[in-house]
Amino acid sequence: MITTTAFFDGSTSTFSYIIFDPKSRDAVIIDPVLDYEPISSTVSFVSINRLRDYIHKNELNIRMILDTHVHADHMTGAYYLKNYFNAPNAIGENFVVSQAYFAKIFELEKINYAYDILLKNNQEINAGNINIKILLTPGHTPSCASYLIDNSLFVGDALFQPERGCGRADFPGGSAQELYKSIKNIIYNLPDNTKIYVGHDYPQAQEDPKFSCSVGESKQKNIMLDNLISEEEFIQKRAQKDQNLQPPRLLLPAMQVNIMGGRLPERFLRLPLTLINSNS
Repeated sequence: MITTTAFFDGSTSTFSYIIFDPKSRDAVIIDPVLDYEPISSTVSFVSINRLRDYIHKNELNIRMILDTHVHADHMTGAYYLKNYFNAPNAIGENFVVSQAYFAKIFELEKINYAYDILLKNNQEINAGNINIKILLTPGHTPSCASYLIDNSLFVGDALFQPERGCGRADFPGGSAQELYKSIKNIIYNLPDNTKIYVGHDYPQAQEDPKFSCSVGESKQKNIMLDNLISEEEFIQKRAQKDQNLQPPRLLLPAMQVNIMGGRLPERFLRLPLTLINSNS
């Protein structure tokens, strides 16, 4: 039976996970955060150090670092942990779609290197003694993948807690129709007792962040996509919600780094400008 520990980064409302086999001590890391403060453009390792301290304390053997998608709200720590633990990093194969789009935006060249492994739908891989089944679940982004480990599914931003709904679908390459299919036809087809581990939570004052629910709970109670809503209804509902959402605070620096798998540029980040015509 695997052991799962969640780590919450309050600055970006992100969950990272360490999953390990108690017998072999083999472990994987999912969605690590590299801290970035945009005003001073400072990178730090507070979140990564929390993971490393836990790993060393529990004498774990890191076999793989996984990202569920190209994150728009934080920089990934996959590159640094890959080098620190000498373990491969991996992401869903449609990562290349998001990478190609944003490479043009940032006018970047020679970006072939990013992840060691691009994962295919329904592929099964072993990270030491941990078996992982890959379920590609696009919609929030083209790159989204969910990871089924035993009875636990790590969904990234496809689904949130039932009272929070699901991920937005208005990013480049995003699709409410694809997101509906990913949730309804893939995630909701798993047994009701399958445990869902989400990528984010947004607790109100005095609330603790919640990282898990079950497939059955989400099917019954998810405010955006329960088991009864039609595809047409969901697409309309998602579009109405998305049009009122602001871009993520760290979108531009995060995407530039994350299409490189978390590898930082040598000195400078590029920030594209959008010129709004003015009649004045």
